[in-house]
Amino acid sequence: MKNWACAEEMFSELNHQFVYLVLRNYEKFYASILLDRHADIDVLCKKSDKKKIVCFLEAEPRLDKDDGIHYRILIDSEYVPLDMRCVGDGYYDKEWEVDMLAHRQLDSRGFYHMSMD
Repeated sequence: MKNWACAEEMFSELNHQFVYLVLRNYEKFYASILLDRHADIDVLCKKSDKKKIVCFLEAEPRLDKDDGIHYRILIDSEYVPLDMRCVGDGYYDKEWEVDMLAHRQLDSRGFYHMSMD
């Protein structure tokens, strides 16, 4: 399993290869991932990219059985939960998911999130 030096490095690499966005709880993101033990990253991506992102991040299933959603990644030697959602998985309305990805915004901290416009 890859040990990402920091979340910023991980997102920088993702930005060059995939269309994704962080769904929520990113307001105090970098501080809360490791320091406050909030430690939850919820990602939305295209269905065709989901397995590629999981492989790229070297994410491992969090549960006994790989359910295709609940993973963990290693950042600065700490396990961080990662929930992978994709367009059409029923978590949100499919049209809204497509719209979210089409209008995503790059946060000044280096990751994509839903547009605030």
